[in-house]
Amino acid sequence: QAILAQDSWDRFGRVPKAPARRAAAGSSMAVATEAGGSPSYTWSQSDSEVVVTVPLGAVAKDKLKVKMEPSRLTVLLGGVSLFSKELSGKVVVDDSYWSLEGSGDARSLVATLLKRKAMSWRALTKEEEEALPGKSELDEDFDIMALEHDDDDPERVEEQEENERRLEARYKKFVSEKGLDHEDTLQTFFALFDNCIQLYRLNKLS
Repeated sequence: QAILAQDSWDRFGRVPKAPARRAAAGSSMAVATEAGGSPSYTWSQSDSEVVVTVPLGAVAKDKLKVKMEPSRLTVLLGGVSLFSKELSGKVVVDDSYWSLEGSGDARSLVATLLKRKAMSWRALTKEEEEALPGKSELDEDFDIMALEHDDDDPERVEEQEENERRLEARYKKFVSEKGLDHEDTLQTFFALFDNCIQLYRLNKLS
C-alpha cells in the first residue's frame, strides 16, 4: 500500500488532493526488464492516464529526483538515472503526480500521468513505439486520433502535411467502400477538416 500522504508529490512538491489513482480495470500492462532479468519498470494504462512504477529499493527519499515534462519522465536516484525516456504520447504535467509505495527493498516510485488526449498508447516510450510494426492509415483499426495536430506546437508543418496525406487517403477509401454517411467516413472527414484548418487549405474540401 502507499506510504503516507507526505510521501506523495506532484512536480511542484505539493501533496495531491486525491489518493493515488490506478489504471482502470481492463487496462493494458507491460513490464520492461534489465539485462539481468529484473524489472526496470512496469506500466499500465487506461484511456485517460498512464501509471509507471520504478523499483527503488531501500533508499532515502532525499536522494530521489523526479521530473515530469509533457513528453518525458525522468527519475534520478543519487544523480543516477533510473528512468529517463521520451513518452509515446503527451501528458498534462499539472495534473500528474508521483508517490512512494512499499518499504525496504520493495519500495517503488509510482508516477501517475494524465494523458493529454484520451486514447490507448501502443507503448510507453517513443523508442518502444518506433520499434513496433507500423499501422497503415487504411487499416480499419487505425487510430486517427494519433494524427491529430498538437495545438501547443503549431510550427510542425511537415508533420501536418504528412497527416493530411494519410487522412485524405483514408477518407477516399471509406467514401468508396462505405459511403459518405458512414460513421468511419465522417470521423475521418472531420479529422481531415481539422488538419486542413491548421494548414489553411479549406479549398481542398470544397
